[in-house]
Amino acid sequence: TFYAQGMLFDARATSVGEWTVLRVLGELDLASAPEFRSALKRCSQTARNLAVDLRSCDFVDSVGLGLILGASRRCSHGGGSFAVLVEQGSVSRLLNQCRVDELIPCVASLEVLALQ
Repeated sequence: TFYAQGMLFDARATSVGEWTVLRVLGELDLASAPEFRSALKRCSQTARNLAVDLRSCDFVDSVGLGLILGASRRCSHGGGSFAVLVEQGSVSRLLNQCRVDELIPCVASLEVLALQ
């Protein structure tokens, strides 16, 4: 757990089947980027398939988007899969408006991802 400018941020990884799920809590922005980058690096050392869970994330800025896109690229270059778990709301709208959802699977759950 990390506090940046008084805001809570946490990123924790769990294994779900063949996926490592990195759950993000709080705001993913410039202040929390170093912590998120470290969490992504730890996950990428052991995970073939990585899903970033933004369902408990309140806000994502351009720095957060860049980190997500970079992680996706590294994952695909390593022969793995990458996805973003997101519910309807402001973060989902941002991913849609920036067309991230055209580059990366953005789904409500891993179960939905398995059906694609």
